[in-house]
Amino acid sequence: MPTRSRSPLAPSFRYFTTKEEVLFAKDAGKEAALAEFLASRPAGESSLEKLRAALLSWASDYEQDRPRMLRRAKVAIGTPSLSATSLAHWQAQEDIVLAALLAADPGADDGQTRFVVAVSFAALRVTIVGWLEGGGTGDLPALAAAALERLGRGLNPRQPGAAASGPLGRGPA
Repeated sequence: MPTRSRSPLAPSFRYFTTKEEVLFAKDAGKEAALAEFLASRPAGESSLEKLRAALLSWASDYEQDRPRMLRRAKVAIGTPSLSATSLAHWQAQEDIVLAALLAADPGADDGQTRFVVAVSFAALRVTIVGWLEGGGTGDLPALAAAALERLGRGLNPRQPGAAASGPLGRGPA
C-alpha cells in the first residue's frame, strides 16, 4: 500500500522509490518509440533526413508537454543527481538514434555518423534548455529547426539568407 510522502515531488502518495523515477517515469519506453519512429521513415530517406525528422519530432513532443517539462526542468536544474539523470536520458536517446542510423545504412561512415548525431543532439539539447529557461515561450520545433539549419550552414550565423546544405540542411550533402 502506498504511504504518504512529505516530498514536494510526490505530493499525494509515494509510488516511486527515487526522485529520478518521479521526474522521468513518463519517459519510460520512449527509447523503443524512437527506434520505431526511425524504422518507419521512408526507405529512400537518407540517414541524415531521418535524424532531422526524429529531432524535430522530439522537439514537438516537448512543446506539447510544456507544463510538465517546465516543472521537471525547474526541479532538475537545482538537483545535481537529477541533472545527471537527464543527461543520461539524452545519451541513451543519442545511442539509440546512432545505432538505428548505422543499421539502416551499413555503408555509412561510422565516425561521421557519430559526429553528426552528437552535434545534432547537442544543438537540440541546448535549444530545449534555452526554451525551458525562457519559460517555454516560442515555437520549439521552429527553434530546433533553426539550430539544425545553422549546423547545416557550417555554424556560420553571418549567412542569414544562405541556402542550407550539407549534413543537416535541406540541400545536397
